[in-house]
Amino acid sequence: MWNNVNNRGNGKRKAFTMKTIIKTVPKYIRVEDGVEKVKAWVAIDGREFAFKSDCEKHEKSLENEEKKKKFDAIESKTFMREDGDVCYNWYFVKNQDDVDVLFRNFGFNNGYDDNYVNNRNVGRTLDNTKSNIIKTWVRFEYEDGGDYRGDRSLYTSDYDKSNAKEELDFLNKL
Repeated sequence: MWNNVNNRGNGKRKAFTMKTIIKTVPKYIRVEDGVEKVKAWVAIDGREFAFKSDCEKHEKSLENEEKKKKFDAIESKTFMREDGDVCYNWYFVKNQDDVDVLFRNFGFNNGYDDNYVNNRNVGRTLDNTKSNIIKTWVRFEYEDGGDYRGDRSLYTSDYDKSNAKEELDFLNKL
């Protein structure tokens, strides 16, 4: 819903989609004293506001609700070791929309932090990775670098399976 309304074709999303209207309302001092024209702001859902800032806050909350619904709709599973030290949330990426929702939610492609895919530094952009993770289970990690910059990591299930197999092979040789 928001992408269709907010995307103007230039890749930049407009923050709010409200429109400004002028409407005629009764003018009261002590008794009805005619009418006056007042400015009002109408949010995307049709709700009217007397103040632009209130309309902006309302639209931002609607947008956040929409983002949460999209994130919650992505199939996910949680793995936690018995000792509770390790907990991973895995997400199944069905399509490009899921990629965009997950990357936005986990702060990938913010242009500041370094991004890692399967322990390989891919720099600050993940454009090549986005199409490679469709139809794949993925998990995300964030490590705070302490210098106002962190590292964001994405791991695929195939990568973790490969690492687990190597570890099991090593343990079986002991």
